[in-house]
Amino acid sequence: MLHWLLAGGGLKIICLTEKRDNLLMWSHYAAKHSGAVVRFRCVRERDSVLLAAQPINYTKTAPFIATMDEWIRHLTGQQALDYSAHAQRLVTTKSLEWKHEKEWRIIEFGRPDDNRLRLYDQFWPEEIESVSFGCRSDPKEVELIVAAIPPEMAHVEVFVATKRDWQYGLDFRRIK
Repeated sequence: MLHWLLAGGGLKIICLTEKRDNLLMWSHYAAKHSGAVVRFRCVRERDSVLLAAQPINYTKTAPFIATMDEWIRHLTGQQALDYSAHAQRLVTTKSLEWKHEKEWRIIEFGRPDDNRLRLYDQFWPEEIESVSFGCRSDPKEVELIVAAIPPEMAHVEVFVATKRDWQYGLDFRRIK
């Protein structure tokens, strides 16, 4: 599942998940099951930005920039803080409450005045493996989107989710 986050201060993040069938993810990030999930694959030959994805670390305690000892050494000029390493840790750590997301992130630290998504402004056609539409997707819209898939993306599989009978969960029916 893919969703974008454009934070202030030049920070750009793309968030991904390992699971396409998580009910909470569909409810939160795919317009209450009416959106879509794009499945990607890393293409080493293309130097895919997806190769930069890092798994989220889920913990009980919030990350901090530095220990008291590190701050003292920094403020007294003994040792500079590595702000980029600390920032990286801050944006790749989440509460255990979110562990169900199985999230990965690609992070770009840019300039505060630069709002362009340099790393993520496009994906190569071969990076897209499939598109899965939610169980509440409008069938007419799904049909229009499938019809608009360009020839260079003929390999992309398309699925529509359906709710399981008598169970919590989703099944995916291939339509292309």
